[in-house]
Amino acid sequence: MTSGIPSDLHEEQFQALRELKRLGFLDAQEKFCAEKARRRHYTKELQKHQPRQDPQPSRSARPTAEEKLASLRSFADELLFGGFGDSSTSNTSRVPLMRAKAHELEISLRDSELQGLLWDARRAASGAAELLTPADEIDLTPTPWCWDGVVIAGTLNLLVSLPKIGKTSLLLAWIAAWHRGDLHFLERELVGTCPPVLIIGTDQPKADWARMMRPLGLVSTNDSGTRGRLQAPIIGLAHAGQPIHLDAEGIERITAYASEHPGLLVVVDSLASCMRPLGIAEESADFAGPIGDLMEAIEPHGATVVAIHHSNKGRAGDSATLASRGSTALPATASQIIKLGRVPCNQPNPADRRVVLETEGRGGLPIRLLIERHEDGGWISHGDAEAVTQAQRIADAEDELSDAHRDALDAVRELCANGAWVSAALVVDRLELHGKDADRTMRRRLDSMVRRGLLQAQTVVTLQGRQKQYSPMGDRTGTPPTP
Repeated sequence: MTSGIPSDLHEEQFQALRELKRLGFLDAQEKFCAEKARRRHYTKELQKHQPRQDPQPSRSARPTAEEKLASLRSFADELLFGGFGDSSTSNTSRVPLMRAKAHELEISLRDSELQGLLWDARRAASGAAELLTPADEIDLTPTPWCWDGVVIAGTLNLLVSLPKIGKTSLLLAWIAAWHRGDLHFLERELVGTCPPVLIIGTDQPKADWARMMRPLGLVSTNDSGTRGRLQAPIIGLAHAGQPIHLDAEGIERITAYASEHPGLLVVVDSLASCMRPLGIAEESADFAGPIGDLMEAIEPHGATVVAIHHSNKGRAGDSATLASRGSTALPATASQIIKLGRVPCNQPNPADRRVVLETEGRGGLPIRLLIERHEDGGWISHGDAEAVTQAQRIADAEDELSDAHRDALDAVRELCANGAWVSAALVVDRLELHGKDADRTMRRRLDSMVRRGLLQAQTVVTLQGRQKQYSPMGDRTGTPPTP
């Protein structure tokens, strides 16, 4: 006993008094009071001033599955965008690190699901760009073309079309012309010198590749013509017998080539075959993930990628962006989209080998070329495709006309041979038609051909009042009239 207080109570209260002084809640000169100690005054005061301690979490307060997934998504952001130090982790390390984090969080996920979380994180970040302000500098460097208006250097270029249109043949002919030192290919400038080329050609066997490349000088043969070797600028060819896929291992192998050959041109033929083992449906937004991983991995080496992808048969006539088969995430990833398609016509001609090449992307105004493949694997240009396709549309529409409409169209063309515009009444006179409703019937007939794109119309004011006049939109040669 101390001052009539049990020793353990005295020690407890004395320690509480010292803590109150240390924290500044009591004057440092205050003396210990036995009466206050017996009432446990000091510990009570200390409890008032100490922060409340949260009770130990119960089992019910453990993180939910949703909270664990949210933590894993945040971890994916750190892996992609520099959560560890000043730079992001390497592509091949991310899934193992995600697997370890999932194990720590007690979540059981397959590697494909972990990879999907990484792709989700990249897609989310790409849509959260900061606004440009007057304080920011703008890069006005011209678009770095490889092939003017068609292929952009250092980016992903997506080439889409239906099967058997000539996608692979066109790329090989372009590469051969560029390597020969030609200044132009299909009347478009070739910029700089052809870099080393790596072909990821998992879509077909090496024998088919050799047959396509030999006439272009990309494969040499021995005297008997039975054996051959790849020629510059081709430095590597993956084919159906020895494939490279866009999994982590394949991306690492391609990146090694890009590291050894700065400015490398990579041809992926086709995306579907190179991604088949990954089990990702083309309709899924994740289909763009592996090619995004590849572009990220090779970006420091200035590599250019041209990836071949099939178009949707039902949308082959749409724009280059919409024609791409599967999810729209894939064309959104590409900087340039190149589309090949047959010349549109109502009655396809098997002998017509002309193809329309059109582009759409971030590299400037779109172009439309009419091109044709030769039996030797070469290609020629027929110039701007717009005039030819316009003439074809006119011819197709004209083929559907009735005899009466055709006579009226011929009359308008004869009367407007010198660039004039004619009224329905003049057409009636030329055809020597009679009847009180002849003019009205002719106007309806001519207006229907305006809607079909065969004629153009304008309204003018004459001495007799307002009058509608007509002129041909063009003829089968695609030459528009001069108003």
